[in-house]
Amino acid sequence: MAKIDVSIIVCAYNEENTLYSCLSSLDTQLKDVPSVEVLVIDNESTDKTGAIAKKFIKDSSLKIKYLRMSHLPLTSSRNTGIHYSKGEIVIFIDADAVADSHWYSNILIGFTDKSVAIVSGKISLLNRECRFSNFAYRAFFRAFLDTGGSKLIGANMALRRSVFRVTGGFFSCIKSRGDETSVAASYFEKKPTDKEYYEDRAIVYHELEETLFSWFKNRYIEGKSGADISSLFKSSIRANIVNVLRWLNVLFVIHILLGLFFSWSALFVFHLCLVSLRYIPRSKSYLMGIRNVFNYNLFLIPFVVPFCVLTVLALDFGYIGGFLFSRKKVLNLENSPVGQLKEIINYD
Repeated sequence: MAKIDVSIIVCAYNEENTLYSCLSSLDTQLKDVPSVEVLVIDNESTDKTGAIAKKFIKDSSLKIKYLRMSHLPLTSSRNTGIHYSKGEIVIFIDADAVADSHWYSNILIGFTDKSVAIVSGKISLLNRECRFSNFAYRAFFRAFLDTGGSKLIGANMALRRSVFRVTGGFFSCIKSRGDETSVAASYFEKKPTDKEYYEDRAIVYHELEETLFSWFKNRYIEGKSGADISSLFKSSIRANIVNVLRWLNVLFVIHILLGLFFSWSALFVFHLCLVSLRYIPRSKSYLMGIRNVFNYNLFLIPFVVPFCVLTVLALDFGYIGGFLFSRKKVLNLENSPVGQLKEIINYD
């Protein structure tokens, strides 16, 4: 049997509607690659996820390993996959995502540079038929990723196993979004000369929120996770300035509400000027969002900037809420436990 060089981990919880499409997208491009294995980590799903995975394994020629574990947070699912995988390159793709036909070969390109420890791929929109998802993807998601710094997203990322030898795996203190960010931050803090690489040809198609409520709810959760992550690592001067601007941004909402009853014109203008410093540095992102939406629907352009401002505000409310809440709990970089296996199907 060929040596396993690459392990692809698919963490799944109640993904009966999407898992088959995800695995099929891998099957079509990995049939002639004997050095890769796929691990499906079933986090004790209560639907037909397990049955679908087992049927796919039976019908496929790929090296697919199915592991059903006791239900734990996502970080434990990831660590379970790492523990039972063999490859020196570990790739993660979400069970509700679909890989592009050349995704696998493209995501490995970055590793030709030995100093690259982490490769992030591109997220494209899967549910394009939803008008809100299309707008949110173009106006904010794609625009802010393309004009920002790190583009690392857990739905489409590859890491050398050496990363986990340094970090020990994913951390238990990050319960939801941002688990990949905390691992990258921890690793690069210890290995500052190593690099992250972004490959925009390594495309994974993933759904985006389909309602305004779910969009802002998830941005709030994302902001809370951001506060937890920032509390774990030493902050730069720039990060501390941004945190002050976050507070000013949130307090400005209170100022507006009070302004309905009191006239504080001079103070209001001064506060507005300070808050503008939260948004002006990302003006390139807003322009990118406008351009993206222009190519989609001209009539939605007036909504781009207000939508982005409200999204940043939701992130900031989450961050401040997370900061206030995290003061009451002790956060550390303990690794999430590997799950207790209830069932395992090996390809070998």
